[in-house]
Amino acid sequence: MYASLGYSCLAMYERSVEPDLLDRAAAALDDALSLAGSGERNPAEWAEWTGAFVTALRLNFERQGSLTHLERLITILTRALESPALPELSPARMTWLGTLGEALLWRYEITDAAYDLRTARAFLGRARSFAALAAAHHAEYLRASDLRALDDAVLTAVAAVRAAVGPDGAHLPVAFELAQCLLARAGVLRAPADATVAADLLKHCLLWSDQPSETLALQTVEYGRSLLTAHDLRTFPATAHDEDDPHSVHALDTAAMALIDVLVDPRFHERVKTRAASFLERAMALATERMARAERRDQRDYGHSTETEVWRRARAVLDERTTSHGRPHRPRTPAELRNNVEAIRDEMHHRAVEVVMGHPGSGPVEQARLVAAETDVLARWCLEAGERHAALEVVESGRAVLTAAAAGADVLGARISRLGLRSPRGQGLDTELAVYSDGSTSESGVPHRQLSEIVREQRLLPLPEGMRESLRDVFNDVASVPTPEDISEWCGSLGIDAVVHLLAGRHCGWALVVHRDGHITSLRLPLLLLHSPELVSFTAAHNEQLRAGEAVNPPADSSWRKALHGVCDWAWKAAIRELYEHLTAVGIEGTPRVVVIPSGTLGLVPWHAARHRAKTLGGWEYRFAIESMAFSYAPSAHALSWYTLRAFLPLTGSGVVVVDPTRDLPHARQEGEDLYRWYYSKGQRFGGSGEPGSVPATPRAVLSALSDPVGNPAPAYPVAHFACHARSRALAAESHLVLANGQRLSVSSVLNRLRWASQGPSLGPLVVLSACATAVPGTHYDSALSLATAFGSAGAAAVVGSLWAVDDAATASLMRDFHTLLNLEGLPPAEALRTAQLRALREARAGTRGKKTRAKAPAGDPSYWAAFVHQGLGYAAPPGGSVSSAVATLPERWGTSADTEASTDGPGLRLPIFASLPGPDPSAIVWRCPVADCSEKTNGDMDSPFDADCCPVHPGNAFVLA
Repeated sequence: MYASLGYSCLAMYERSVEPDLLDRAAAALDDALSLAGSGERNPAEWAEWTGAFVTALRLNFERQGSLTHLERLITILTRALESPALPELSPARMTWLGTLGEALLWRYEITDAAYDLRTARAFLGRARSFAALAAAHHAEYLRASDLRALDDAVLTAVAAVRAAVGPDGAHLPVAFELAQCLLARAGVLRAPADATVAADLLKHCLLWSDQPSETLALQTVEYGRSLLTAHDLRTFPATAHDEDDPHSVHALDTAAMALIDVLVDPRFHERVKTRAASFLERAMALATERMARAERRDQRDYGHSTETEVWRRARAVLDERTTSHGRPHRPRTPAELRNNVEAIRDEMHHRAVEVVMGHPGSGPVEQARLVAAETDVLARWCLEAGERHAALEVVESGRAVLTAAAAGADVLGARISRLGLRSPRGQGLDTELAVYSDGSTSESGVPHRQLSEIVREQRLLPLPEGMRESLRDVFNDVASVPTPEDISEWCGSLGIDAVVHLLAGRHCGWALVVHRDGHITSLRLPLLLLHSPELVSFTAAHNEQLRAGEAVNPPADSSWRKALHGVCDWAWKAAIRELYEHLTAVGIEGTPRVVVIPSGTLGLVPWHAARHRAKTLGGWEYRFAIESMAFSYAPSAHALSWYTLRAFLPLTGSGVVVVDPTRDLPHARQEGEDLYRWYYSKGQRFGGSGEPGSVPATPRAVLSALSDPVGNPAPAYPVAHFACHARSRALAAESHLVLANGQRLSVSSVLNRLRWASQGPSLGPLVVLSACATAVPGTHYDSALSLATAFGSAGAAAVVGSLWAVDDAATASLMRDFHTLLNLEGLPPAEALRTAQLRALREARAGTRGKKTRAKAPAGDPSYWAAFVHQGLGYAAPPGGSVSSAVATLPERWGTSADTEASTDGPGLRLPIFASLPGPDPSAIVWRCPVADCSEKTNGDMDSPFDADCCPVHPGNAFVLA
């Protein structure tokens, strides 16, 4: 009886959309399932009732957006999937699995729980729910900036469009999602083809004019955005002699007209218009830029002037919105910032607020990255206006947000919560309900959205205007910005001559230099452009390696090596030559010591390997910046304050050495064995699972060795050396070192378990990450997001990391030299690393000098020695002292079979493993003993087991993923 009532109410709701009928249907079906015992119902009847109940719960959640309804839906689906009454191969199982995945995806959008997103992706993939799976992959990209997830989103959305395409328009939602993914990928990879395809898809969606008005509005806004993106990518970089592509010019005009139509249509919600206005302002800027190029060519094209009807109308619409909303005037040129510090601060806050309001669905790292990008632009404006002190304040504010996010802190979200404000994510959900509460059904009376569409459209809507002032107050308190006097004091403590911010621009770059005496200078760098061909080529080659998923040895990859050589040549001409001449002109004696803070993609460039050709007694050869200057790196100037409060433990022959725990790097194995035997034998050695007489390198064992027991969190050993594989991800908290049997020492574990930095003035270890790409993240390549920076946040006194996938044999040789200089010569880490790299360069020259030009290539090739960079403490000489540039005399080369013989045990390089997360199902991680006849198992997460890392029956064997 209850089941029949439920079916009847559900059928009537589908015709009338009366909310009361849906509530009655859910209650009746719930009663039917509760009253009928398992013995009184057959499996087919139970599955039918459960399916109807799930439908009622889902419709109720779509109507109200209540977390209570969502939790009820997830609970019912979970119990149903675990029920023995449901056959393993039942069609209902796949359907419910897909519905559960969508429900978890929606809960992730509400709660921001990454575990829900991982589980949703697993369930949706198993159920082959391509439309929702594409949305889940896209959400993972937004959360973690993971390009692999974005690629997966594109491929999955293409499959979904092909499966759903038809005259009824069922494919429109996933076509819209595909366009969003393509636009995201176009922005990251600078791929105009992706933006063009996205524009075609959105134009196709707009052909269905019977869609709800707000859906049409969003599609129109995104169509305008796609045209703007395509225009920007096709016309920049442009020189004064480049002519504009007529198609790009037409695309810009079309984008402006589409955005104007949204802004003047009274049917559309104000929140959608806010997004349209931001893109129209961007279109105005691009049009002005286009006309400036035409004037430089003396080709004034009045047919495409900003005084034509479309642009006059655009300006009028934007001015009307500014007046009606009571917003203050925003500066549109750098000249308006001159002698106006308050205007600069206001504009900085405005830009940060625009990021948070416009991207409420993005994770804290993605929001922080966008804030840093906006502050970089404003800092360049300040430098154009001659406001150097303001530029320092602006750029350090952005770097502070990014560095905190990389260490796992959502500084903006935390302050919003402390003020008792609704979170940006929650405000975005309120917007979705407000926008779609009316007219949420199509002409047929059927709800026009599927669950995954709610996730998609919510991400596009900006926050309400009421949040603007609150967010301004929040950002004003994000981080204390160092003054030039602060930086001067830190430079004196660390023995540094200058701190250098490198800022690339669209038309000109800048170096902002803070000297040891607190004086600030700026260098205009015309060649330091965001999209210089050399930088773009190197980024693309590096990105292709990380995304290839193959064991490609970079030093042996001719295309990658060619790109590296090109970017090293460019680095000298674009920045380092001017910087070196400036530092020597101000009277720095000896070798200038600089800390470089590169922004964005510049973090991928080995600035110490910037090179130029010079005449010597033996002919022409490459000279490198490291021969004239001493380089360290930092995520921000404020990060230097970390290290002024730290000191090294004395080297006493003890240390933690992790020796090739995956047992596939023969040279790393020999490197670790040598270092442990020669210099750190009083400490602890960790190796692979099952090695006789060896302790397996598991996260719990390594972390226990790195610090004293709880209550005394000071480091137990002065040095921690890791010779292993690494996975570097955009989210530093998810980057990790690969230990025994695939267990992972993640940055989140390091930040949670180690308390080196909690003591105030304290001791810290030297952490050497002798692995691949540990000084840059998996995407975007800003050094603030790297694995090495995260160890610095945890309290290391100094960190040595790498910029790319390093050669196993060359790295082993370099690391032996480095530790010998550290222990026998007594050099501080930065000087020891520089001297070891200069020795490698000198030996390459000695081995090739006098030979033919072709044989001289290794001497000018930095790929074998320049990958490693230093952060933190590293210089012993007081301010004003000089560092000898001579290479120290080292012991004779240590000969080992691993050094001279080709190995058959591995690929010969320490690859950054950017693979998918291991494990068949992230919702249930089981670890087992690797011994064949052992049945011991334990539960855990993706990093390691919860209770014990090793099998209790076979203690020398680390658990492996089942």
